[in-house]
Amino acid sequence: MDRFDAMRVFTRIVERRSFTKAADDLGLPRSSVTDAVQGLEVRLGVRLLQRTTRQVSPTLDGEAYYQRCISLIADRRMPRAPSSAPNRQASSASTCTARKRGTSFCPACHAFARCTPASACISAKRTSPSI
Repeated sequence: MDRFDAMRVFTRIVERRSFTKAADDLGLPRSSVTDAVQGLEVRLGVRLLQRTTRQVSPTLDGEAYYQRCISLIADRRMPRAPSSAPNRQASSASTCTARKRGTSFCPACHAFARCTPASACISAKRTSPSI
């Protein structure tokens, strides 16, 4: 199981508050789910989950890691333009939402930030301070 799969398992356990329910949701044996979390805990050097006979809940470190996992998983699912695309800005912009601010539009997505040179953003900020 790769790191992203283990993170998906961990997030499902936190959301369902149960190893068994998470394993059922993911179609995995309970032992695989347990091994995935133990592997994450060893790799990170922290305890992620507080386990009792009746419930499972994230520790403080587990809650912080859960939030990071959710963010990483969402970023991985975000469609990306192929690097060989001739017009990368146009293809990435199609997946963005935009917020209108005055007469300027500020795309609210990571794809825009990756394909727009920082110098263009700084230049735009100088000419339109409200951006």
